[in-house]
Amino acid sequence: MKEDDSLNITLLLIGFFINLVNVFLSHLLKPVLSAFNKNKEKFNDLREEIAELKFNLSKISVVDEFAKFARLQRSLNTLQTKLNDGVKAEESSSVKIQMIISYSARVVMEYTNHHLTSTMVAAV
Repeated sequence: MKEDDSLNITLLLIGFFINLVNVFLSHLLKPVLSAFNKNKEKFNDLREEIAELKFNLSKISVVDEFAKFARLQRSLNTLQTKLNDGVKAEESSSVKIQMIISYSARVVMEYTNHHLTSTMVAAV
């Protein structure tokens, strides 16, 4: 009987900690997701290049230097597309990782809760 009690207490504590993790999961995921976000520096560099190109475009007269303006505009459009595609891909992978961690924690929590209740019912 004491062995069952220690098992119940252990399962209860495991269930409590898993529920606690589930409650604070969104706060715990931020550092995990930032560890996976290795392209942040690359995106910052792209943003700096875009800002520099926009500044250079603002200094050029469209009427007087159309060819130079058009070339810079194409470069700007290319960089903006590259940045947007990279950010979308990063957000997509971030959501996937968040879903995997969240659902995994919930599966473990549900299994533990089910095991707890079945063990307690069997003890009665």
